[in-house]
Amino acid sequence: MITELDRQHFHKVFLLLESCRNIEARAVACGTNPGAVYADHPESPTAALVWMQGLQGFQLIGDPRSASLSAGLDACMRAHIEPRLAGQRLGTVEIGVDSAVSDQVLSSLFPVRRVQVDRQHVFALKPDHTPVPAQASEVRTLPPRTAIRSMDLALLKSREFADFSFLKQKILACWDSFDAFAEHGFGCLAEQDGRIVSLCFSAFVHGSTHAVDIETAEEYRNSGCGTAVARHYVQECIRRGLRPYWDCTPENAGSIRIAENTGLSPDFDYRVFWYEL
Repeated sequence: MITELDRQHFHKVFLLLESCRNIEARAVACGTNPGAVYADHPESPTAALVWMQGLQGFQLIGDPRSASLSAGLDACMRAHIEPRLAGQRLGTVEIGVDSAVSDQVLSSLFPVRRVQVDRQHVFALKPDHTPVPAQASEVRTLPPRTAIRSMDLALLKSREFADFSFLKQKILACWDSFDAFAEHGFGCLAEQDGRIVSLCFSAFVHGSTHAVDIETAEEYRNSGCGTAVARHYVQECIRRGLRPYWDCTPENAGSIRIAENTGLSPDFDYRVFWYEL
């Protein structure tokens, strides 16, 4: 039987995280970021699904061949998890797994679903990385009247932006509150005439590793704003002795280009299997 653990009992899956390289799941299990944990045993789990609110997806940790997981997962998904996702107007279930997990194992967990599999890239700084400092010329090529600002608590609570609701939605998708974000993470944004045109911030935090979320307004893409805020963020990570963690799809050429332009290199891949509700 699959059990949803209370937050104070998330520690019961810590051992299952030892082989998991995805820091989003670690951040949720440690209580830094919001989410949920569904374990195959309430006291001594051998496998679990970690719901990562900021990603609106799951990570499978532990033994994917667990007999108790196989026996109870489908019923739990149908009775509890899928209705919740439908209530959030999500059209798919997405579950990240280690790249070594076979298609056969994935299919056995959901034998009556039409499971599809994609791949995700993770970029990070290498230990011997060469810093890529922001150049003054880059600042000059930003759109007119555009400035880069740090996302500190005072700025977040000032509500000074015309599109403040966008900023609030982005932060609170990943964090319980602005205070929680300011305590554990940081970020920066590019603004023009009181409007946010690009932002880059810590979406998940585990130890000294910060998972990056970045978004640029559609009409400002290819303007240099995304690269500028990303480079500012990565340089601040370096200054603070932190490790940026950049997760994106292979098809997102723009995200990959920005990651590489800020000095990040491919670290590892993992798989995501999904099916439609």
